[in-house]
Amino acid sequence: MIVVVDRSSVAMGDDAVSHRTETDVDPATTVGAFVARLLQPRPPLPSVAGEVAWLVQVKVSTDDEPWHERRTDVALITVPYPTGASSIVPLSRYTLGRTLGDVAQESTDGSVTIFFAYRTEGARMSYAGFEQAYGGV
Repeated sequence: MIVVVDRSSVAMGDDAVSHRTETDVDPATTVGAFVARLLQPRPPLPSVAGEVAWLVQVKVSTDDEPWHERRTDVALITVPYPTGASSIVPLSRYTLGRTLGDVAQESTDGSVTIFFAYRTEGARMSYAGFEQAYGGV
């Protein structure tokens, strides 16, 4: 089956070339295994404004949702800046464990897209840092 992989632009001019690719994948591959394969040997996700995060989403076509698609957030990837190891937080173990073929059956046109959404304010914070930045007791 064909799975679309796409990502957000990170800066003006970054969208001059499409980031959309199509990959032939065994439908028995789980969403999690496919995302893991995309992130090897290391996440190819840029940062232009310090530490950022990428929200990994699975998109399927629908007739009854706004913009005719349903997005499921499946993971959050942090990209340290300027150095450091990226980390990933699973957000939907259920979806990560499903096969791409099963997910495609929920799509009105059979399409599945793995989308990496850029979050410029994705820097990690301690609880104390969060409380200091945004108020608290």
